[in-house]
Amino acid sequence: MLGFYGEAVQSLHRWIQLWLKERGTMSEQELELVRRAGRTIGRIAGTQRRATLLYDLERARTPSDLLKVLGETVHRLIGMEAQEMRDQYLSLEALDRLTALIHAQAADAQRFADMKHTLFIYAGLEYAGAVRGQAAEAAPR
Repeated sequence: MLGFYGEAVQSLHRWIQLWLKERGTMSEQELELVRRAGRTIGRIAGTQRRATLLYDLERARTPSDLLKVLGETVHRLIGMEAQEMRDQYLSLEALDRLTALIHAQAADAQRFADMKHTLFIYAGLEYAGAVRGQAAEAAPR
């Protein structure tokens, strides 16, 4: 099973930072926002076993498509208890700020594409970690 742990995740994050800096499509603050939002999306999808959120995220081609995915993600929050949200360290602020960033970058196709792909990377990694954690908890000891 493919897994990214500790230093591998940090190395991937540093590589993404350098790549985006080289391209000039995302600032450090925007990258951190996208990372936090992606991790939140991945946690929500993973704990609820909603891989369709990630498939929809991957298929989003326009800012409107991406906003629809964020809407579906927020819809998944409706059934969650406040303590469950806190226990999972869900960053609702990041989802809120990401929504504003999507609107701000809607006209720049390259910036939008880089943001979406970066968001998907972090969401996918977090989803895999959540699913792996659930499997470990369910395994007999």
